[in-house]
This record gives sequence, C-alpha cells and structure tokens, in this order.
Amino acid sequence: MGEAGIYSDFDLVKAEYDIISQTNMVDESADLYNALEQAGFDFGDESRDEKFWQKQKEGVLTKLGDYDAGMKDFLDFLYGQELARTATADKSIETLERLSGGKFGAEDVEKLFQYAMFLYEAGQYDSGIADLLRNYRDLAATSQPKKCRQAKWGELAAHIWRRDWSSAEDLAEDLFMELSEISIGNPRFGRVAVQESQLERITQRAWLLQGCLFIYFNNEEYFQLIDKFMMQADTMSSIQLVCPHLLRYLTVVHFTDFVCHNDQGEGLLVKLGETLEEMKYVYSDPITECVRLYMIDSDFQGASAALAQSKAVMESDFFLRSLTMQWFANVRRVMFKKYVRLCSTIDMNHLNKLLHFDVVPPNTDAGEGKDVEDWVANIIRREKVDARIDLTNNLIHVRKGDVCVHQLVIDKTREIDKTKTKNLIHTIKMCL
Repeated sequence: MGEAGIYSDFDLVKAEYDIISQTNMVDESADLYNALEQAGFDFGDESRDEKFWQKQKEGVLTKLGDYDAGMKDFLDFLYGQELARTATADKSIETLERLSGGKFGAEDVEKLFQYAMFLYEAGQYDSGIADLLRNYRDLAATSQPKKCRQAKWGELAAHIWRRDWSSAEDLAEDLFMELSEISIGNPRFGRVAVQESQLERITQRAWLLQGCLFIYFNNEEYFQLIDKFMMQADTMSSIQLVCPHLLRYLTVVHFTDFVCHNDQGEGLLVKLGETLEEMKYVYSDPITECVRLYMIDSDFQGASAALAQSKAVMESDFFLRSLTMQWFANVRRVMFKKYVRLCSTIDMNHLNKLLHFDVVPPNTDAGEGKDVEDWVANIIRREKVDARIDLTNNLIHVRKGDVCVHQLVIDKTREIDKTKTKNLIHTIKMCL
C-alpha cells in the first residue's frame, strides 16, 4: 500500500505500531516507536525511553521462563507415549487425570491455552503454537467447546504466519465444515457443539473466507476459491451480508489460466456474471464492473474504461498484483470472442484502444505476440475463430456461419443450473 501511494509510509508505521505495541513483541514495538519519534511524532504522555523498553523486554523474558519451567513436566507427559496412544476421540481432561494418576488436570490444560497465546503475542510462531493448541482442543473439546473454537482460529493463524499452506488448508476445511449449516446440531465425533447465534456463524465464516485468500493465493490454487466461495449457499450468504468485497477476488480467479482454459470455464463465467449483476448495488469496483458490463450488458465501451482502471486496482492489491498480466490476457481473449460474435467487421485501431494494448502490451513470454496484429492472429488460430485479417485496410473480417437453432437449444439447455432444474420439476409435479 505504501508503494502504490494509497497510504503514506508514516501512516503505515503508525498503524503497525498501534497493533504491535499491544502484544509481547517488544523489540519490534521499540523499533517502530523510534521510527515514529524520528519522523517527528509527538507521543505526549505515552513517550517511552530506552529503560522502559528494556524493562518491558525483561518482563516478557521472565514470564516466558516461568512458562517454560512450569509447563515442562506437563509437556513431557503430553508428548509421551502413553497419551499419544490414546485415540483423539477418547482424549479428555478425565482421561488425562486418569493416565497421569491425578498429577495433571483441568488447570494444566488451561495453562496450555495461555502458554500458546503468550507465544503467539510474542511472535514466536515456530515455537510449536499449533501443536499446543491442537492438544488443547483434543483435551478440552467436551468441557470448553467455545474456547476450542478460539484455539482452532489461533492454530490457523499460526499456520498462515509460518506459511504452512497444507496444514492451513486442512484446518480451514475443518472450520468450513464446523461452520456450515449442515453441522448445526450435528457435531462430529460426539463432541459438544458450540452454542452461537446465526450472526456469529456468518461473521466467522466471513473471516474464514478472508483467511482463505492467504492460503490459496500463496500456493497458487486459485481455482479452489470458486468451490469455497460460489458452490456453497451459506458461503455466498456470508459474502453478500458481511464481505461483498471478496467478489473482486472471485472475479479475478475466474480469469486465471486454469479456469479460463477449463472445459467448464464458460459455464462458470456465466454464473459469475449473474452473481455480479445481482450484487452490483452492494459492491462494485473496476474489476467486477469490467466483467459485468461486457458479459451482462454487452457494454464494451464501459467495460473498456473499467479494464483500464483495473490495472491500478490489481497492482495495488496485496493478493492480485502478481496476476495482472494473466487478468488482462484472459479478459481480452474472452471479450474479443464475444465481440467477434456481434460484429462482422472490426477496425484494428479501434480494437487496440478498446482492449488497451497501449496500457498493457501483449505478453510476449506467453506467446501473445509483439503487437495487436500478432495478438489477433494468435487468438484467431487458437480459438478457431472464422475470421481473416486485412492488413491493407487494417480490418478484421468475421465470417458469419448459418445459425443452427437446434444447436442453440442444446447449448442453452446445458447451461441451465441443475438446482433450478430440480426446483422446476418439483413445481411442475406440484401443479399436476
């Protein structure tokens, strides 16, 4: 955000200090404080000197030492063979007391949670936080279901900080299952369900979707977001009610290479267009508007203006900046395919301005060619478009074949949503 000029470096450092100063990361807080002080920020009554930071650091180290010493015996038993042989579903505080002969109990299990939280606030993400919280969840699942949910969130955050995307994905999937409508009143493994309102579930689902951005955009499995975001009704309700801005990421994911060149890509794009049309009054930006305008309204001029604006949005977005070229390449290709279906003669200069090759040139590394003529020739060849290029007049002539009504009916039938089909059949049966 600093590089894109959205916020000043000073504002970013101040925001970072306001967050980190409330944690146990003393060295980082001191560095940010000094940077703000050198920039001329007046802390007033909250001014700090070197002695203050040294005292804070000594306090954190002392508390960490107390935790290490106080938890040593319990952790040794926790990771010992006797408890490790116990099945996850059979683990509980009662089992712990029985196997330890009463030496360890509920108080030690609660300290496990506090220890993990202390390490997390100290930024010690490689200190086994995820393992501590996982063991806490195993032992306290029956007695503290709500706190176990908090532990699961902490475990997910630790995996993300450590960039352990595989473990983070597994845990996110577990949370999706736990927060789904199906799991209400039907907890797995006979564990106690978390008592929460519908609003709390929707809000937590929204936060989980935010976490998925870190997971899937970092391991480049963007297409997984379509399944997580669009294919589940309860997930879409969270997006509509709490976090409609996620439509931006959902839109870009549809225009990555894997999805766009997939056999089901066209059907997915149709469904995306319908979703963006429904949500345009709730959320829109240049990325979503570009797709909606050309796909639903066939407004190529409006889509062209939005496409030009989308470059700045893509480059300033933490998750999307690396996908700018992929986005432009696939949006251009899909827009061109629809454009040639509507026009019989296309001016090459007009196409150059419409698809903004002056803003983002063709990607030569991806075999798109060095200019708009090469790009058009490659698209015509790859997409098997029945057209020819007239270089003398700088025109594209599109040949229009005979329209087969039967084929149109077949294609339209294939695009019908299966869910809607079931509802239609049910309605017809009710009428009969």
